[in-house]
Amino acid sequence: MDKEEKPSAYNLTTDFCRERLKFALCIGLIFGFLFLTRRVTANEDDTADFQAMVNNAIAANQPIILPAGNIVLSSTINFNSDPATSLDGNFLGGLVFEGAGPGRTNIIWNGPAEESIFQFCHLKSARIGNFWIYGAPALADLDFQGCGSTSGNILTNIVTSNAAKYGVRLGTPPDVSEVSETSLRQVWVYDATAAAFQLNGQMTLNTNFYNSGCAADAVCVSTSTLTDPDAVQAGGNFNFFGGSISDSPPTNTPVTAGSATFLLGLGETFNFAGVRVEDSGPLFGTGGPTDTGPESQIAMNINWTGGMYVNCKWPDVSTHIINYDAGGSFFSSGSQWVGQGQFWFGPQTSLVSFAGDVFSVCSPGGVGKGKKEDLAGYFGEARQILRKRLITRGLVDLPR
Repeated sequence: MDKEEKPSAYNLTTDFCRERLKFALCIGLIFGFLFLTRRVTANEDDTADFQAMVNNAIAANQPIILPAGNIVLSSTINFNSDPATSLDGNFLGGLVFEGAGPGRTNIIWNGPAEESIFQFCHLKSARIGNFWIYGAPALADLDFQGCGSTSGNILTNIVTSNAAKYGVRLGTPPDVSEVSETSLRQVWVYDATAAAFQLNGQMTLNTNFYNSGCAADAVCVSTSTLTDPDAVQAGGNFNFFGGSISDSPPTNTPVTAGSATFLLGLGETFNFAGVRVEDSGPLFGTGGPTDTGPESQIAMNINWTGGMYVNCKWPDVSTHIINYDAGGSFFSSGSQWVGQGQFWFGPQTSLVSFAGDVFSVCSPGGVGKGKKEDLAGYFGEARQILRKRLITRGLVDLPR
C-alpha cells in the first residue's frame, strides 16, 4: 500500500474498532489490515504506526498482539509506563507483547547501528515473545538499559539474527537499579558482535535461562565490563537450564581475555544444568591469566552439572578450555568433555572439583578415549597451580 493511502486505511479501521470491537482485537485488525494490503519494500516503514499502537495499548491497559507479517522499523520503539494508568504511576505492569511466532511475525530493523530496536522501561511481570528480529545491526535488539527497576519478566520464543551488538541487554548505567527475576525461555541469538546476552546491574538476582541458546556470537552470556565498559555488576543467582550453544565464540577467532562462551564479571552463584556447548572457544572466562584488572580478583561459585563440551577444532592443545582466573570455586559433576586443551584456574581459586565426569580426546581418526597422558593433559596446568585444592573423584579414564 502506498504511504498516502495509509492514514485513511488506518483511520477507517480505527473508527470501526471503536464502535464495534474490543481494543485488543482492534490492534490486531489495524496492523493486520496494513500488513496484508501493502507491499513490503525497502522504502516502507512502520515505525510511526507501531509506536502509536504501543502508546495506545499501554494507555488502555491492553495487550499488544502482532499478526503474521513483516514489520519494518527504522528507530527505537519505546515501551514506557503511563503515570495515569500504571499501577503506581511509575512502572509498567503486566505488559503482553507477542507475535504469531518466529518466522510468522518478523521484525525487520532498518535503523542505525547505534540505536536499540525495543527499549523497555520500568517493566514488571511482562510477557514478551513469539517473533523473529533480523535486518541491519542494532545496538541491542531488546534493551532494558537505564530505565529503572524491572523484574518478573518473561521473554519467550524469540529469535534474533541481525548481528546486533547485544541480543538482550539487562540493566546498566546511567540508572544503576535492579533488574531481577527475568526468565528467558527458548530465546536464541545469532551473530551478536559483543554478547548475545549482556547482563549488568543487579540482574543476576535470579536470571533464568530455559532451553535458550547462542550461535556464532562473540560471547554467549556476559556479566563482564569487557563486553560493556559502562557496566555495573552486582550479585545474585544465575541459572542456565538445557539449551545448545555453538561457535560462540567461534574457534577461528583469536583467544583473548574477553573470549568465552560465558564471560563472567562480578556475581555470586552460577548454575548450569544439561547445557551442550559445541565448537566454541573457552567455555568459561573471567578475564584470563593475562588480565590484571579487578575482574581477575573476583570471587564466585560455578556449578556445571550434566553438561557436554565438544570442540575438536582448536589446533593448539595448550588453549584454555576453562579460563578461570578468579577466586571462589568451580564444581563439575556428571559431565562430558570432548576436545583438546587445558583447564586454567588462577592461584586465588579456592577449590576445584570434578566428580564422575567423562573425558575423551580428539584425534585425526575422530573422538576417542585416547592415551592416559593425553587425558591427563586436561589438568596439566591445573595440577601445578591448584595442588591440594584440586579434587578429582570417579573420573573415567583419567589417571591420578
